[in-house]
Parts: sequence; structure tokens; C-alpha cells
Amino acid sequence: MALIRFIDLIPSGADNAIKRAELVKLADSYGFIPEGQKDKDRFVRGMIENARKKNVIICKPRGGYYVPTVKDKDALKVYIAGEKRRAQSIYAGIKMATNVLEDLEHGRLQEVKKA
Repeated sequence: MALIRFIDLIPSGADNAIKRAELVKLADSYGFIPEGQKDKDRFVRGMIENARKKNVIICKPRGGYYVPTVKDKDALKVYIAGEKRRAQSIYAGIKMATNVLEDLEHGRLQEVKKA
């Protein structure tokens, strides 16, 4: 009997997407969630984040998680564009914080003011 991996719980194809609540139940039933874990949903979100380092996992709004297939090429394009926008927004915040820190460290700024 082959061991099942967490990624194996996430179906292929948008038509087969699994809602996170169901994924949490499934992950729990297969023993992926440690005994006594208080926030199972948060734990599974972390597992999804880790799985995304080696797999493409799309979450369609109100539709659930899935691994894209050839038929999901347009959805993959939308996912990539959205993630790029999110990354750019995060980077803009990091850049602002870095600039403020440099100004504080070099004495160019005495107080952080709200814009």
C-alpha cells in the first residue's frame, strides 16, 4: 500500500476543487493534523502553503482548491497575474519600511509619521 501525501488530497481540475473545510476533515482523517491541534484550519492553510513550494495549487473563489490541468490554462493565467499583483503590493510595503528604517538608522528621521 502506497503512502498518501497531503498533495494527494487536493484534486486535479477546477471541476473537482475541494473546499477547505472538506480538506481539513480529510487531512484530519488521514492523520495529517497532529492530535490536539487547536486550529485545524490554520494548520491546513500552512500545509497548503508548504505544498505550494513544490506544486501549483489554485484556490478559486468560493470554489475550493485544486491542482490545474491542461484545461485550466486560463485559470492558471489568472492565478499567476493575481499572485504577481499581491507580491508587488507586499514588496511595496517592505520597500517603504526598509526606507524608513534606513532613515531612522542614519538620523534622517526622528519620528515615523503617518502620511
